[in-house]
Amino acid sequence: MFKIKELLKIPAFWVIFVLITFGVVILLILSREEKNGYLLLSNISSYTCNKNSCKDTPNEEIDTTKNFIVYKANQNIGTYKLKYINKWNFFDLNNNWQNIGDSFIAGSSSLELKVQDFDTRKMTKEELSLLDKHLKENKIGSYSQLEQNEVLEYDFNKNGKNEKIILASNVNEETGDDKLFVIVISVINNKSSVLHLEIFNQNENYEVPAYRIKGIINVMNNKEDYLVLLKGYFSEVGIPTNYIYQLTKNNFENIVESK
Repeated sequence: MFKIKELLKIPAFWVIFVLITFGVVILLILSREEKNGYLLLSNISSYTCNKNSCKDTPNEEIDTTKNFIVYKANQNIGTYKLKYINKWNFFDLNNNWQNIGDSFIAGSSSLELKVQDFDTRKMTKEELSLLDKHLKENKIGSYSQLEQNEVLEYDFNKNGKNEKIILASNVNEETGDDKLFVIVISVINNKSSVLHLEIFNQNENYEVPAYRIKGIINVMNNKEDYLVLLKGYFSEVGIPTNYIYQLTKNNFENIVESK
């Protein structure tokens, strides 16, 4: 058997040692690189995402050589190729154009996108009291009726306890209230906070946005799901915006980074 001192004198040993060391370093670097994928939310937003964040990405920079998993109404409708020509166009794997429409969620294969099914309901008396509390804190003492009255209950962090998202608005074409409002409230561990609140005068009816739940998504087999919230408008007065919320210990945080 070779003694260690004799082995160290052999040039070939050092060549092999350097190559193995170099290979290990490269593997370590690659293992630390965060895996990325593309996420498309209708024709409104496009992102480059990893497990922890998403970054706004122009449509023209999306790699359309990738195949995309596409969801409509929270249902997986298949794998498609995409091309951006004024809006996203969909083609099956035989390059036949498909009429998917404008309301979709799509993710490149590397994103491992899953869109979860969910239901909403109307507020209970206790939740209506919670809404009134937050409105009064913002100097809205009364309103005639709610045009939007919606509650999502969902366990985002998989700990066996549901969080709540409450969406409410008194806005419609015939609203006679002096103050118009749209509000989104989160309830985590029985503690509530306002995610969004916008207040308008009665004559600003057509400038008021509407919030709705675009979807609940999971990427890259993450341990928790994300809430996708869409801020839209009834007219062209504003630009629609999507928010992607991650549940932290005490609140929801938007994980979208502007480019």
